[in-house]
Order: sequence, then structure tokens, then C-alpha cells
Amino acid sequence: MRDRARPSAGKSAFTQGADLFASVMAVVATYFAGTGVYNLSLLAALDHARSTFGYGWDGVIKPLWWLGCILATFAFCQMAIAASLRLGMAKLARWLFGN
Repeated sequence: MRDRARPSAGKSAFTQGADLFASVMAVVATYFAGTGVYNLSLLAALDHARSTFGYGWDGVIKPLWWLGCILATFAFCQMAIAASLRLGMAKLARWLFGN
């Protein structure tokens, strides 16, 4: 049974290492891709906010949209990297050890 006080209790060293590696690589990917996602989607977000709330909300929408883009990019990158690691290691283990 897992210890609820420590979320990492009961995880193997490989799983903890893969999670840490996925998080670090997601930070790196977010550094490079997050601003691009923000720049590509900012005009659409501002147009929607202006049509919904009026023209006085740009100063509020821009930082909130930046934060949302950064968080969404990080979450997507972390999920994709973690899934790729686990699938790759499972394929490697199957190749090395047979069925």
C-alpha cells in the first residue's frame, strides 16, 4: 500500500528517474516552445476577449494568456516525453528479454 504522505513511495527507481527526466526535458521544451505558442495564439485570444468583454482588458488578458500557454505547453511536453520514455523502455525490455 502506498504511503499517502509521500507520493513517490512505492515507485520504482526507474519510474522516479523517468518522471524527473520528463519534467526537466519538459522545462527545456517549454523554454523554447512556450513563447512561440503564446505569440501564435495571442491575437486570437485578444480578439475573443475584446468581442466578449470590450477593449479595456488587454492588460489583464496578456499575462493570463501567457501563463496559460506556458502551463499548457509544459503539461503537454511532460506527458508526451513521459509516455515516450515508458513505451521506449517497454519496447527495449521486450526486445532484450523476449516475450
